[in-house]
Amino acid sequence: MTEPKALKDMTWEEAEPIYRAFHEDRPIEQLYEEGFNGLDDPCSLDWRETYRIKQTKPSINWDHLKPEIVAIAEDEDGELWGYSIKPFLSEEEGAWLLHSLEGDGYILDGYASYVPGTCDWKDSLVIRPGHEVKE
Repeated sequence: MTEPKALKDMTWEEAEPIYRAFHEDRPIEQLYEEGFNGLDDPCSLDWRETYRIKQTKPSINWDHLKPEIVAIAEDEDGELWGYSIKPFLSEEEGAWLLHSLEGDGYILDGYASYVPGTCDWKDSLVIRPGHEVKE
């Protein structure tokens, strides 16, 4: 993950997604001493300040998935996977993996209800609401 930079220190390629999100009324966060939080002034961006698009986890309509899928996560390459048991993070593999031969993994990129997350892939694990997962 790259260090946050003020808009004035970004290339256009780095800053453009932030400006686009701002003009599309998508959530933007500003860097304060205590970390990223909502905008101080939601009407404008200050080129001296540091911003990012609000970090979100991936989402999907769970009703579209098999009931045995109890967790979803994005890999380093952006693919969304569903899991029948809780996966573990493997930075070496750039993926979420299963400890056990009991569990199953499912590629889920093709679902229309899938909304990619903006968070780092390592933070993308989502447990199905209302389910405790077997490790």
